[in-house]
Amino acid sequence: MPEDRALGGVTKKGERVAVGILDAAIETIADVGVGSASLQRIADAAEVDKRALQYYFGDRDGLLAAVAQRVSERLVGEAEEALADIVDPGEGFRVGFELLWGNVIASPRLHGAYLDLLAASITHPALREHVVAVRDRYDHMIQERATIAEGEGYVWTMPKETMSAMVLATLQGLTLDYLQRGYTPQLEGALETYRSWLEGLAESPSR
Repeated sequence: MPEDRALGGVTKKGERVAVGILDAAIETIADVGVGSASLQRIADAAEVDKRALQYYFGDRDGLLAAVAQRVSERLVGEAEEALADIVDPGEGFRVGFELLWGNVIASPRLHGAYLDLLAASITHPALREHVVAVRDRYDHMIQERATIAEGEGYVWTMPKETMSAMVLATLQGLTLDYLQRGYTPQLEGALETYRSWLEGLAESPSR
């Protein structure tokens, strides 16, 4: 066991290896799905010995939990930073949508892996709580910004919890449609309608 350890009891070099394994696992899940993403297959993709996966993550469930956390950071982290200082809901939704949808276009395999993890978690209790945490992070981001906007006098057209659920469910559905069929005229129209709907979710203090 390495003795010179940094954050989380792992050396900086170890952190790089662990992140490489997680990203290789995401790519493997995007290729073959969670069910066929064995430790050996992931180790081969990461170009490490299988024992390295067990060293850093314990077992397959531990690895999948860490993969879900890695997916969460790659999907939501940038948007959280970008929205941190935005109060106006219309501006927040515009910036957030551009970032999140831009991520779908730039990293379709990442989103494909997330949706596969989501599907697998339905019958995999050990995985479910970690995949749900990704959804909860999205939800927390939206509701936190909504609460801040309320404090500045904005009024939401529906309860924040309902609004957040609808925003996320629709975005997820649009993502799935894009991954399955690519850009179509129907999707283009749906995206435009979605953007317009987002802009009308809150009434400004001056209205």
